[in-house]
Amino acid sequence: MSEKVLLTGISGWIAKHTAIELLNSGYEVLGTVRNETLIEQTKDTISKYAPIDKLSFIKLDLVKDDGWNDAAKGCKYIFHIASPFPIKVSNNRESLLPPAVDGTLRVLNAGINAGVDQIVKTSSIVAMFRKPNRTNPYTFGEQDWTDENWVEGVNDYFLSKTKAERVAWELMESKGLKNKLTTICPGGVFGDALDKKGGTSIEYVRQFMAGKFPGAPKFAVLISDVKDIAKAHVACIGNDKVGGRRLIVGKEVKKLVELSQLMAEAMPAYAKKLPKKELPNFMVKLISYLDSSAKMMIPDLGILMQTDPSYAEELLGFKFKAATGGSTPNSNTSGTTNLATGTNHDINIGSDDEVQIRFFKLFDNESAGDVTFQCLFQHGSTATSAVSMTFRISSGFSFCIADTMMLNTKVGMLHINELSKGDMVLSHNFETNKDELVEITKILRVKHYVYSVKFTDNTEMILTDDHPMVSVDGNLLSINNTKTFDNYDVKAQKIMIGDKIKSTNGFVVVDSITKLDELRDTYTVVNKNNNFYTNNILVHSEVKYIGVMTDYKIIDE
Repeated sequence: MSEKVLLTGISGWIAKHTAIELLNSGYEVLGTVRNETLIEQTKDTISKYAPIDKLSFIKLDLVKDDGWNDAAKGCKYIFHIASPFPIKVSNNRESLLPPAVDGTLRVLNAGINAGVDQIVKTSSIVAMFRKPNRTNPYTFGEQDWTDENWVEGVNDYFLSKTKAERVAWELMESKGLKNKLTTICPGGVFGDALDKKGGTSIEYVRQFMAGKFPGAPKFAVLISDVKDIAKAHVACIGNDKVGGRRLIVGKEVKKLVELSQLMAEAMPAYAKKLPKKELPNFMVKLISYLDSSAKMMIPDLGILMQTDPSYAEELLGFKFKAATGGSTPNSNTSGTTNLATGTNHDINIGSDDEVQIRFFKLFDNESAGDVTFQCLFQHGSTATSAVSMTFRISSGFSFCIADTMMLNTKVGMLHINELSKGDMVLSHNFETNKDELVEITKILRVKHYVYSVKFTDNTEMILTDDHPMVSVDGNLLSINNTKTFDNYDVKAQKIMIGDKIKSTNGFVVVDSITKLDELRDTYTVVNKNNNFYTNNILVHSEVKYIGVMTDYKIIDE
């Protein structure tokens, strides 16, 4: 009888590769999914690379207790790979902690209760190297930890990975089981995408190939081959040497401009679009205001990262692959940049790249058609322009609730048509975790097809399929979460029957979801918290202006 492995988040990129490695090695795999709709797609992908007669699935949620103990029964090993990765950086540093930290504890406790022989958790080097006052170059290793208290440099993702790994070690040590735990810590993960659900690093490759970046940030990353990561997980099984160890899996640190050159060599058809030079640091800082994904790089700009993963190669018994060429993604290469909008914004960048950035608004943001921004730069008080960029806004979007909805205000429930800019509506401040009245800064109206979401208390919400509601634990949930991300660059989970939605009375439970096939007037209410209560239920609210860079010019290099 083959040995059974519980593998969390099997629909993810690294997890699919790991499942393939396990199945080809003769192990039985039980993969967890949050959404059952992912099962067939995942099975189809894996079946192209490995036999699936020993592959099964179970629906489990990292933020819910149900089912984890039962899933772990009969398993000899657990590979905990599932973890949230935001494309967009959240202002709430703790937004990812429930699935990352609480989810880790659920999985590990299930393994302890089931008496599994070994647990391998996928962590990251981001749990190691992010701290203030680093030397340059900076060498990090197995004993280093990211400083969780460094608010300016440790965002929601870094915090979630660090805390999740720390609580894993703390739990296992408290039980006297430290040697039953191993963590795998990769860097930037590259390699075969398998299908359209490639990882975040693959997404950066797509953006490079699309010509999104006119230059490469002065940023270095440890290159980790996805197949090495999968192989490392499997190589831990029955390996007494790796118990209680944090294994850095990756071959070498490369600058992004070096990666770009490798991709150009591997994919000559895209060579003209790939960046050939490095961007000045202040340019990357500007882009971080326009594209939140760039914010993750800012604290490490210009710092040469160094590490030596050879000890992990020795413990695992194989050599990691060096970066020799780019991966060709299995989907289109279109890319967009999210723009922060407004008139005459002065932004002080600070540090050694003292720069002031002014946005000159050339057209009305809300006008139909394209909107063009010109970005000019001044060094200190010198009026000499250093860089110019032009962005073009293709359209503006907003999340929308139906015209029948009533809003919670300081004078009671009012119809949306009774409200205007400057009125106060009830909202939730996630920094203070308290409800508060906030001023409406904008009300937008557009026609959309709508859905009805009914709750077990017989209340109802009518909204568009991409409009997220807020769960009782602070997560965003929408009917079509893929559309939510594609339209607004907002990461949401798919709403499910039984989900608990935050309300003024605590929460309501989703009972049914029905498409109404009605074209209705729909509205969004914009305020500083990006949320508001309607029909006593908390919904998200956000306006996004989507655009692409159309021109870039360094005037005084």
